[in-house]
Amino acid sequence: THQDNSTVQANRLNVTVGGSFILGSNAVIQADGLGFDQTYGPGGSVQGPNWSACGAGHGGEGRISGTGIPGKAYDPIDAPEGLGSGGANGMGSGANGGGAIHLRIGGNATLNGTISADAGAPGTGGGGGSGGSIWIEVPGGAVGGFGNLAARGTVAGGTYAGGAGGRVALTGYATSSFTGA
Repeated sequence: THQDNSTVQANRLNVTVGGSFILGSNAVIQADGLGFDQTYGPGGSVQGPNWSACGAGHGGEGRISGTGIPGKAYDPIDAPEGLGSGGANGMGSGANGGGAIHLRIGGNATLNGTISADAGAPGTGGGGGSGGSIWIEVPGGAVGGFGNLAARGTVAGGTYAGGAGGRVALTGYATSSFTGA
């Protein structure tokens, strides 16, 4: 994991492994809710009149609520490194976005556990935050496993809007037998 961020991207998890890497089936690498605080970030959403709270954007645009302004999409598809953005405040606090995880594997990668950069939960009446980013580079190596890679945005309750999912990229590998999600 990495430390929480608030209004600027100051913290993210960057790990370089010189050889092969195995993430066991019960292992977890997690940066949930460690992105931008509510309303902040390149995909932060803006509250509209009458407390309408929109969702934050990242891998796509956030959902719209009332006359608020949803967050826009950002970050490259094949090399995502951005934090998730925060949802708009409405009658309650918007959700924080998800964190950022970047793994560089020098050999083969077996991914059987969970790697997540999901957004945090909004307060009652707040807009959803967007998922963060997961980028796993395996230059020339093989990728296998049945694990779960997730950068989900959060759903908001009532008439408030949810945040977009983040970005997940698995790049550079020579062969893949990865069957996870």
